[in-house]
Amino acid sequence: MRYEKIQTNWNPQELDYFLQQNYSYSLWHFSLSLAENFLFWKDLRGHKRTESGYRKVGSKDFWTKRINELKDLKKKNILTLENFLKKVQPVLDNWEIPRALLEKKVSPRNSNYIEEIFDLNPFFYQIDFLIKKMNRFLNKQNLRGSPIKRTNIIILIWSTFILDKKGRTQILNIINLLKWFSEKFKDIHLYQSFNKEINEIYGEKASKLIYRYRKESIPKYLVNYVENAKTRFETNVRNKLILFGANLVKITAIRETDWDKYSSHSPLITFPNREEYYLSDFEGNRSMEL
Repeated sequence: MRYEKIQTNWNPQELDYFLQQNYSYSLWHFSLSLAENFLFWKDLRGHKRTESGYRKVGSKDFWTKRINELKDLKKKNILTLENFLKKVQPVLDNWEIPRALLEKKVSPRNSNYIEEIFDLNPFFYQIDFLIKKMNRFLNKQNLRGSPIKRTNIIILIWSTFILDKKGRTQILNIINLLKWFSEKFKDIHLYQSFNKEINEIYGEKASKLIYRYRKESIPKYLVNYVENAKTRFETNVRNKLILFGANLVKITAIRETDWDKYSSHSPLITFPNREEYYLSDFEGNRSMEL
Protein backbone atom coordinates (compact mmCIF):
# COMPACT_ATOMS: atom_id res chain seq x y z
CA MET A 1 0.00 0.00 0.00
CA ARG A 2 2.87 2.37 0.80
CA TYR A 3 4.08 2.47 -2.79
CA GLU A 4 0.68 2.48 -4.49
CA LYS A 5 0.13 5.40 -6.85
CA ILE A 6 -2.63 7.94 -6.39
CA GLN A 7 -5.36 7.50 -8.98
CA THR A 8 -7.13 10.56 -10.36
CA ASN A 9 -10.47 8.71 -10.45
CA TRP A 10 -10.54 7.89 -6.73
CA ASN A 11 -13.39 9.35 -4.74
CA PRO A 12 -12.45 11.67 -1.84
CA GLN A 13 -12.86 8.92 0.79
CA GLU A 14 -10.47 6.61 -1.07
CA LEU A 15 -7.92 9.37 -1.55
CA ASP A 16 -8.19 10.45 2.07
CA TYR A 17 -7.62 6.88 3.23
CA PHE A 18 -4.51 6.56 1.04
CA LEU A 19 -3.06 9.90 2.21
CA GLN A 20 -3.62 9.16 5.89
CA GLN A 21 -2.27 5.60 5.71
CA ASN A 22 0.83 6.52 3.69
CA TYR A 23 1.67 10.06 4.74
CA SER A 24 -0.20 10.62 8.03
CA TYR A 25 -1.97 13.66 6.62
CA SER A 26 -5.56 13.81 5.42
CA LEU A 27 -7.18 15.15 2.28
CA TRP A 28 -8.32 17.99 4.51
CA HIS A 29 -4.69 19.07 5.10
CA PHE A 30 -3.84 19.07 1.40
CA SER A 31 -7.08 20.86 0.53
CA LEU A 32 -6.36 23.56 3.10
CA SER A 33 -2.82 23.96 1.78
CA LEU A 34 -4.13 24.34 -1.77
CA ALA A 35 -6.83 26.81 -0.71
CA GLU A 36 -4.25 28.93 1.13
CA ASN A 37 -2.14 28.98 -2.01
CA PHE A 38 -5.04 30.35 -4.04
CA LEU A 39 -5.70 32.98 -1.39
CA PHE A 40 -2.19 34.07 -0.40
CA TRP A 41 0.28 33.39 -3.22
CA LYS A 42 0.66 36.24 -5.67
CA ASP A 43 3.48 36.62 -8.15
CA LEU A 44 3.61 40.33 -8.91
CA ARG A 45 5.02 39.71 -12.37
CA GLY A 46 1.80 38.08 -13.44
CA HIS A 47 -0.42 40.66 -11.77
CA LYS A 48 -1.72 43.54 -13.90
CA ARG A 49 -3.13 46.84 -12.64
CA THR A 50 -5.27 49.42 -14.34
CA GLU A 51 -3.46 52.58 -15.38
CA SER A 52 -5.25 55.73 -16.59
CA GLY A 53 -8.65 54.08 -16.35
CA TYR A 54 -8.21 51.52 -19.09
CA ARG A 55 -4.59 50.49 -19.78
CA LYS A 56 -3.24 47.42 -17.95
CA VAL A 57 0.37 47.52 -16.74
CA GLY A 58 2.55 45.19 -14.68
CA SER A 59 2.88 45.75 -10.93
CA LYS A 60 6.51 46.87 -11.19
CA ASP A 61 5.69 49.60 -13.71
CA PHE A 62 2.56 50.62 -11.79
CA TRP A 63 4.30 51.10 -8.43
CA THR A 64 7.47 52.60 -9.93
CA LYS A 65 5.30 55.26 -11.57
CA ARG A 66 3.53 55.98 -8.28
CA ILE A 67 6.88 56.40 -6.51
CA ASN A 68 8.10 58.81 -9.20
CA GLU A 69 4.85 60.78 -8.93
CA LEU A 70 5.40 61.28 -5.20
CA LYS A 71 9.02 62.34 -5.73
CA ASP A 72 7.90 64.81 -8.39
CA LEU A 73 5.24 66.14 -6.03
CA LYS A 74 7.92 67.10 -3.49
CA LYS A 75 10.02 68.84 -6.15
CA LYS A 76 7.04 70.70 -7.60
CA ASN A 77 5.94 71.93 -4.17
CA ILE A 78 9.35 73.42 -3.46
CA LEU A 79 9.69 74.94 -6.94
CA THR A 80 6.19 76.45 -6.81
CA LEU A 81 6.81 78.06 -3.42
CA GLU A 82 10.22 79.38 -4.45
CA ASN A 83 8.67 81.03 -7.49
CA PHE A 84 5.88 82.35 -5.30
CA LEU A 85 8.31 84.06 -2.92
CA LYS A 86 10.26 85.59 -5.78
CA LYS A 87 7.06 87.11 -7.16
CA VAL A 88 5.47 88.42 -3.96
CA GLN A 89 8.44 89.44 -1.85
CA PRO A 90 9.03 92.77 -3.65
CA VAL A 91 5.46 93.95 -3.01
CA LEU A 92 5.16 92.66 0.56
CA ASP A 93 6.41 94.52 3.57
CA ASN A 94 10.18 94.00 3.46
CA TRP A 95 9.99 92.68 7.02
CA GLU A 96 7.37 89.92 6.50
CA ILE A 97 9.57 87.20 5.01
CA PRO A 98 12.66 87.85 7.19
CA ARG A 99 10.45 87.91 10.31
CA ALA A 100 8.97 84.52 9.41
CA LEU A 101 12.44 83.14 8.86
CA LEU A 102 13.65 84.49 12.20
CA GLU A 103 10.71 82.99 14.07
CA LYS A 104 11.58 79.58 12.65
CA LYS A 105 15.34 80.15 13.07
CA VAL A 106 15.90 79.38 9.41
CA SER A 107 18.36 81.09 7.10
CA PRO A 108 17.42 81.65 3.44
CA ARG A 109 20.85 80.20 2.66
CA ASN A 110 19.74 76.79 4.00
CA SER A 111 18.88 74.31 1.27
CA ASN A 112 15.65 73.33 3.06
CA TYR A 113 14.44 76.78 4.08
CA ILE A 114 11.31 76.46 1.92
CA GLU A 115 10.28 73.29 3.79
CA GLU A 116 10.85 75.03 7.12
CA ILE A 117 9.10 78.29 6.46
CA PHE A 118 5.98 76.64 5.03
CA ASP A 119 5.92 73.70 7.48
CA LEU A 120 6.27 71.15 4.69
CA ASN A 121 8.26 68.62 6.72
CA PRO A 122 5.23 66.69 8.12
CA PHE A 123 3.78 66.52 4.61
CA PHE A 124 7.09 65.37 3.13
CA TYR A 125 7.47 62.84 5.93
CA GLN A 126 4.23 61.20 4.84
CA ILE A 127 5.36 61.17 1.23
CA ASP A 128 8.71 59.59 2.20
CA PHE A 129 6.86 57.02 4.30
CA LEU A 130 4.71 56.02 1.32
CA ILE A 131 7.75 55.83 -0.96
CA LYS A 132 9.55 53.52 1.48
CA LYS A 133 6.49 51.33 1.81
CA MET A 134 6.11 51.03 -1.96
CA ASN A 135 9.81 50.22 -2.36
CA ARG A 136 9.53 47.45 0.25
CA PHE A 137 6.51 46.13 -1.63
CA LEU A 138 8.47 46.07 -4.88
CA ASN A 139 11.51 44.45 -3.25
CA LYS A 140 9.49 41.60 -1.72
CA GLN A 141 9.86 39.70 -4.98
CA ASN A 142 12.38 39.47 -7.75
CA LEU A 143 10.38 41.02 -10.57
CA ARG A 144 12.68 39.90 -13.38
CA GLY A 145 11.92 36.90 -15.55
CA SER A 146 8.73 34.95 -16.08
CA PRO A 147 6.06 34.64 -13.36
CA ILE A 148 6.52 31.67 -11.03
CA LYS A 149 3.84 29.06 -11.56
CA ARG A 150 1.38 28.39 -8.76
CA THR A 151 1.87 24.64 -9.17
CA ASN A 152 5.63 25.00 -8.60
CA ILE A 153 4.95 26.53 -5.20
CA ILE A 154 2.56 23.73 -4.28
CA ILE A 155 5.04 21.06 -5.42
CA LEU A 156 7.73 22.57 -3.18
CA ILE A 157 5.38 22.66 -0.19
CA TRP A 158 4.07 19.12 -0.64
CA SER A 159 7.53 17.68 -1.36
CA THR A 160 8.14 17.64 2.40
CA PHE A 161 5.01 15.64 3.19
CA ILE A 162 4.62 13.13 0.36
CA LEU A 163 7.59 10.85 1.11
CA ASP A 164 8.36 7.14 0.88
CA LYS A 165 9.75 5.08 3.78
CA LYS A 166 13.30 6.22 2.98
CA GLY A 167 12.33 9.88 3.11
CA ARG A 168 12.40 10.40 -0.65
CA THR A 169 9.82 12.65 -2.25
CA GLN A 170 7.26 10.73 -4.30
CA ILE A 171 7.01 13.16 -7.18
CA LEU A 172 4.53 11.10 -9.19
CA ASN A 173 2.05 11.10 -6.31
CA ILE A 174 2.39 14.88 -5.93
CA ILE A 175 1.59 15.29 -9.61
CA ASN A 176 -1.29 12.81 -9.45
CA LEU A 177 -2.73 14.57 -6.39
CA LEU A 178 -2.64 17.87 -8.27
CA LYS A 179 -4.33 16.17 -11.22
CA TRP A 180 -6.98 14.80 -8.88
CA PHE A 181 -7.80 18.35 -7.77
CA SER A 182 -7.68 19.51 -11.37
CA GLU A 183 -10.44 17.05 -12.25
CA LYS A 184 -12.60 18.68 -9.57
CA PHE A 185 -11.92 22.10 -11.11
CA LYS A 186 -12.49 21.13 -14.72
CA ASP A 187 -14.24 23.71 -16.91
CA ILE A 188 -14.33 26.29 -14.09
CA HIS A 189 -12.93 29.65 -15.25
CA LEU A 190 -11.44 30.58 -11.85
CA TYR A 191 -9.09 27.57 -11.99
CA GLN A 192 -8.32 27.70 -15.71
CA SER A 193 -4.68 28.79 -15.37
CA PHE A 194 -4.13 26.28 -12.54
CA ASN A 195 -5.43 23.42 -14.69
CA LYS A 196 -3.29 24.55 -17.62
CA GLU A 197 -0.17 24.49 -15.45
CA ILE A 198 -0.97 20.97 -14.24
CA ASN A 199 -1.19 19.74 -17.83
CA GLU A 200 2.37 20.98 -18.35
CA ILE A 201 3.90 19.25 -15.31
CA TYR A 202 6.21 16.28 -15.76
CA GLY A 203 8.40 14.36 -13.31
CA GLU A 204 11.87 15.48 -14.44
CA LYS A 205 10.92 19.15 -14.33
CA ALA A 206 9.46 18.78 -10.81
CA SER A 207 12.59 16.90 -9.66
CA LYS A 208 14.85 19.73 -10.86
CA LEU A 209 12.67 22.29 -9.09
CA ILE A 210 12.85 20.41 -5.77
CA TYR A 211 16.62 19.94 -6.18
CA ARG A 212 17.14 23.68 -6.71
CA TYR A 213 14.99 24.45 -3.69
CA ARG A 214 16.95 22.11 -1.43
CA LYS A 215 20.24 23.52 -2.71
CA GLU A 216 18.92 27.02 -1.92
CA SER A 217 19.42 28.16 -5.50
CA ILE A 218 16.03 29.85 -5.77
CA PRO A 219 15.15 33.40 -4.60
CA LYS A 220 15.11 33.96 -0.84
CA TYR A 221 11.61 35.42 -0.79
CA LEU A 222 10.36 32.23 -2.43
CA VAL A 223 12.12 30.04 0.14
CA ASN A 224 10.56 32.09 2.94
CA TYR A 225 7.08 31.74 1.47
CA VAL A 226 7.41 27.96 1.08
CA GLU A 227 8.83 27.53 4.60
CA ASN A 228 5.96 29.52 6.11
CA ALA A 229 3.43 27.49 4.11
CA LYS A 230 5.02 24.25 5.31
CA THR A 231 4.72 25.43 8.91
CA ARG A 232 1.03 26.18 8.39
CA PHE A 233 0.57 22.75 6.81
CA GLU A 234 1.90 21.02 9.91
CA THR A 235 -0.15 23.19 12.24
CA ASN A 236 -3.42 21.69 13.44
CA VAL A 237 -6.11 22.51 10.90
CA ARG A 238 -8.74 22.50 13.59
CA ASN A 239 -11.99 24.32 12.91
CA LYS A 240 -11.42 25.21 9.25
CA LEU A 241 -14.05 24.80 6.53
CA ILE A 242 -12.72 24.89 2.96
CA LEU A 243 -14.72 26.12 -0.03
CA PHE A 244 -13.47 25.78 -3.60
CA GLY A 245 -16.25 27.79 -5.19
CA ALA A 246 -16.89 28.55 -8.84
CA ASN A 247 -16.19 32.25 -8.21
CA LEU A 248 -13.98 32.28 -5.12
CA VAL A 249 -11.89 30.22 -2.71
CA LYS A 250 -12.76 30.64 0.95
CA ILE A 251 -11.49 29.34 4.29
CA THR A 252 -13.86 29.75 7.22
CA ALA A 253 -12.54 29.49 10.76
CA ILE A 254 -15.08 28.29 13.33
CA ARG A 255 -14.87 29.03 17.02
CA GLU A 256 -13.89 25.94 18.96
CA THR A 257 -16.99 26.19 21.14
CA ASP A 258 -19.16 25.98 18.00
CA TRP A 259 -17.20 23.25 16.24
CA ASP A 260 -19.40 20.29 17.17
CA LYS A 261 -22.43 22.06 15.75
CA TYR A 262 -20.69 23.07 12.52
CA SER A 263 -18.84 19.78 11.93
CA SER A 264 -22.13 17.91 11.77
CA HIS A 265 -24.02 20.29 9.51
CA SER A 266 -21.31 22.09 7.49
CA PRO A 267 -19.06 20.41 4.90
CA LEU A 268 -15.33 20.28 5.64
CA ILE A 269 -14.57 20.53 1.92
CA THR A 270 -16.78 21.86 -0.87
CA PHE A 271 -15.80 21.61 -4.55
CA PRO A 272 -17.01 23.78 -7.48
CA ASN A 273 -19.34 21.06 -8.75
CA ARG A 274 -21.12 21.32 -5.36
CA GLU A 275 -19.70 18.07 -4.04
CA GLU A 276 -19.66 18.35 -0.27
CA TYR A 277 -17.75 16.18 2.18
CA TYR A 278 -18.43 16.16 5.89
CA LEU A 279 -16.46 14.93 8.86
CA SER A 280 -18.56 11.78 8.88
CA ASP A 281 -17.36 10.98 5.34
CA PHE A 282 -13.78 10.63 6.56
CA GLU A 283 -14.16 9.37 10.13
CA GLY A 284 -13.80 5.72 9.12
CA ASN A 285 -10.32 6.25 7.66
CA ARG A 286 -8.57 7.26 10.82
CA SER A 287 -9.19 9.33 13.93
CA MET A 288 -8.33 12.79 12.73
CA GLU A 289 -7.27 15.43 15.25
CA LEU A 290 -9.78 18.17 14.65
